[in-house]
Amino acid sequence: MDYFLIKGRSLQGQEMYEEAILNLLEGNKVYNSDTRVLNALGYCFYKTRQKKEALDVLNASLRLNRNQPDVKDLRARVERELR
Repeated sequence: MDYFLIKGRSLQGQEMYEEAILNLLEGNKVYNSDTRVLNALGYCFYKTRQKKEALDVLNASLRLNRNQPDVKDLRARVERELR
């Protein structure tokens, strides 16, 4: 899982969001309760205009850890844009 997380976040940092999503989804198959994977996945989904998917994974991350102000902010932005 660390491999997919590191590779996914590296691709995210290079703004290669589609490729990042593929790696992060693989990482999420191994551990679907890692907020680092879910947060990166949510951001990448958002950047690729997959807002429903972004909202789903951001909500999953916040169910695991409510104390994530940046994730709450992104979730609020996604919710506003979905309206």
